[in-house]
Amino acid sequence: MFDKIPMNSFAGNFDASIKNDPKYRDFMISSQLPESDNLDFSIDGSSSYLLSHPLTKDAKDALMYIQSFSYMNNGSAYYTKRANYPSYLILFTYSGRGILQYEGSTYTLNKGDGFLIDCMKYHSYSTASDTWEHSDLHFYGGNSSFLYEKLFSDKQPVFHIPTIGIYQNVLEELLYEHTRPTTQRDCIVSGILNQILNTVFHHTAEPSTKKKSAEISKLQLYLEAHFTEDVSLDEMIKIANLSKYHLVREFKETVGFTPHQYLIHLRLLQTQQLLLLSDIPSYKIGTIMGFSTEANFINAFKKVFGCTPNSYRSSNKV
Repeated sequence: MFDKIPMNSFAGNFDASIKNDPKYRDFMISSQLPESDNLDFSIDGSSSYLLSHPLTKDAKDALMYIQSFSYMNNGSAYYTKRANYPSYLILFTYSGRGILQYEGSTYTLNKGDGFLIDCMKYHSYSTASDTWEHSDLHFYGGNSSFLYEKLFSDKQPVFHIPTIGIYQNVLEELLYEHTRPTTQRDCIVSGILNQILNTVFHHTAEPSTKKKSAEISKLQLYLEAHFTEDVSLDEMIKIANLSKYHLVREFKETVGFTPHQYLIHLRLLQTQQLLLLSDIPSYKIGTIMGFSTEANFINAFKKVFGCTPNSYRSSNKV
């Protein structure tokens, strides 16, 4: 495992209380752990660390990147406690047992169990058996915060995936590309981090309180199939089988728009295509797409795109 990935190694036993020990300083530098009053840990066992490389501010703003990666075989005295660290952490268990405490809940981690957490929130994890073999992947930057909020904020942090299979394959591909000194490395790494998140997403359990996604998806599909029609709020309520209040709130939380806003944006996105790919007068395009009057079409288009339909056509049509 990780045989083809060049990493630094460390073995020892110490805790965060011995900050004057040179071994502590070397460990902090090699592992890229944050030096903070919000960090408390005890190291017990052996670890291998991936060497990180510098990124420009533009790359950090645009792309997800690896902050640090470690592969650890820890003893019973190992633990980490942390908060207020701008990072997301995916920890994955290969053998032994660990415990995660996060957002008021405690989770036991066995072989094939992992978790994804926001390290700004207080958390702790520790060995819960004689040994605990696991990997720690810290990442940040680009659209990581947006993806975390959209994909994982309403899910449980723990997931389960076989230790030999899709997660491990994608993880090792990620680490391999991270260590290759190519000009496209940062873009490639960011893309594979997206694959990692997609894999974790599909193996993370939905919370028992989240029961409305099927109804919202049903309405979303209906609107996409009937966006040129005048779909009333009463019809939406019947389709989703939700009250008016819950319909609007749940739809916006799930999709990012109210149902009415989503319908309007569907129409406007299609009008863009017709404006560029046809010679149909713009007022007729508005009618075709379901707008009741030309004025409503122009006002909606200007509100979203910042210009009139005719201006958009003249500026962009080849």
